Amino acid sequence: MRSRYISVFIFLTFLFSCQLSAQKQVNSPYGRFNLGILEPAGSFRGLGMGGTGVALRDNNSVYLSNPASYSSIDTLSFIFDFGVDYSVNFISDNKTKYTSDDMNFDHLLFGFPVTKGIGVAAGIIP
Repeated sequence: MRSRYISVFIFLTFLFSCQLSAQKQVNSPYGRFNLGILEPAGSFRGLGMGGTGVALRDNNSVYLSNPASYSSIDTLSFIFDFGVDYSVNFISDNKTKYTSDDMNFDHLLFGFPVTKGIGVAAGIIP
């Protein structure tokens, strides 16, 4: 019993010692003066056409901008969509050059059919 408490204590110590960051780590004038870095929301498949995924209806993807497309999900399928955003920024002036790279979790989406013609989608988008 005592070894179980020690194991839980070690696990919690390790868990809370990990450093997480919720903000993009970009040192640019936009981030420095609290204007922020604008990021579009949604899956990359819908954003790949310039964000015009409103009219898309596909049985292999979850489009957040078109909930009516969930009815096209095949009754024998389960859709899982996971996205990671990686960006490299080059900032320079006459004297200095600065390069930064940043990787962030973008989205986690699930889609599945309930009956024929009715589908459900859920997900996490920070």
